[in-house]
Amino acid sequence: MITLRGWWFLAFFTITLGIGLFLDRWVLTILAVCILLWFGWEWFLHSLRVTLVAPALSVTREIEGDRGPVSNLWVGRTFRCNLQVRLVHWLSLPFVRISEIVPQGIQFSNPLSYEGPMNLESPVAHTSQLVCALSGTVRFLGLSVEISDL
Repeated sequence: MITLRGWWFLAFFTITLGIGLFLDRWVLTILAVCILLWFGWEWFLHSLRVTLVAPALSVTREIEGDRGPVSNLWVGRTFRCNLQVRLVHWLSLPFVRISEIVPQGIQFSNPLSYEGPMNLESPVAHTSQLVCALSGTVRFLGLSVEISDL
């Protein structure tokens, strides 16, 4: 999706191309065509990354107690949450913002908040402490992932 700034950029250089063609100014025409081709290429790459690479994000969450992985949480006890986000695609993402959605009844010491590039070789790993404050079922809602090109 193109932002408002992108639409203005596209409109300006389309008008510049039209003026260059109408006034027979070949330098202006070549400059506008090159910039429009670059803009189209970057838009195509971003669309490719969003449609092919974003679904290839793999998330692994493991909750551990004092003796290892647990399937039940107890009120008032502290647990360790190991979270790993891995990209399993050969294309990289130039900028990703990942933040953890904290479930109700859970108090995290430092929830995941990551901003930066992601590629196949460098997964994002995060460990935090959590305390279960309420009894009942805990539902981890996942992560919020925003993808942008810089």
